[in-house]
Amino acid sequence: MPNSFGVGSSGSCFVITPSDTENLSNVTRGIFIGGSGNINVLLVDDTIPIIWKNLVQGELYPRLAELTE
Repeated sequence: MPNSFGVGSSGSCFVITPSDTENLSNVTRGIFIGGSGNINVLLVDDTIPIIWKNLVQGELYPRLAELTE
C-alpha cells in the first residue's frame, strides 16, 4: 500500500545516475552505496540539496530522496 509519498511497501531497484537537473525516476526509500564517497541528495519536501560525506561502501541509507547530483 502506498504511503503519502506514493512509495509502496515493496519496490524495485534502479541505478542512480547523478544529475543536477533530472529527478530520479522514482522517489527512493533508501540508497545503497556501491562505492565509498560523497553524494549530494535532495530529500523529499526539501528545497536545498545536502551532501552526505564519507559514505561506506555496501551500506543502505534509508531516506526518501528525489534527486542526486
